[in-house]
Amino acid sequence: MGKETTITWADATWNPFMGCTKVAIECANCYAERDMLRYGKDPHKVVRAKDATFYAPLSWKEPKRIFVCSWSDFFHEDVDPEWRHDAWNTM
Repeated sequence: MGKETTITWADATWNPFMGCTKVAIECANCYAERDMLRYGKDPHKVVRAKDATFYAPLSWKEPKRIFVCSWSDFFHEDVDPEWRHDAWNTM
């Protein structure tokens, strides 16, 4: 999760869960997979972020344009429904 990002259309990124499944040819050069491997994470297993990351947006004082789930799919079938519910509440 980044409090700031160089992505021009976003002010920050937030990954309440991480991991995904390749489903299309466009997934061949996935930046999320590349970055997760660089940080020693398994990009093929969907996991919930630690509480410090999961609830970090609650401590942000100013409004931001946030890129949510840059390392996953918010609606991925392996995302526990309770995680998604908690993420909605955090938003």
